[in-house]
Amino acid sequence: MKTSLGPVPLLYPVPIVLVGADVGGRADFATVGDVAIMGIRPPLVCISLAAGHHTTAGVAASSVFSINVPNQQMLAEVDCCGSVSGRDVDKTALFTVWRGDVTAVPMIAECPVNLECEVLHEFVVEHRRMFIAKVVETYV
Repeated sequence: MKTSLGPVPLLYPVPIVLVGADVGGRADFATVGDVAIMGIRPPLVCISLAAGHHTTAGVAASSVFSINVPNQQMLAEVDCCGSVSGRDVDKTALFTVWRGDVTAVPMIAECPVNLECEVLHEFVVEHRRMFIAKVVETYV
């Protein structure tokens, strides 16, 4: 017997990543679960960010962002990045921040995988800003 849940995008597992961007001259990171692979050749990804979030403004202004895949030992930092705004807290104090070779976008050294991305297309769906991007470099 099935139970109706209503309209829920029940696809699991949901990857949790840290999206990095420069906002107002400072690196910022947001915890994001709305991330997907859009293609392999060319290497495309998509992120969906809340329109009013601090990091969203940085991605929209620069057209570049990083996807940083955290490990389990980073749970407290990932939780913090999803609980506080970069408007109020300098999240770079949580990590060792370094810059990508192609776009100079901020990335997190503690993350085992980092993707350096350039936005190809942006659009809005309700209160979400969607960014389709090409992966220009991958670091492991």
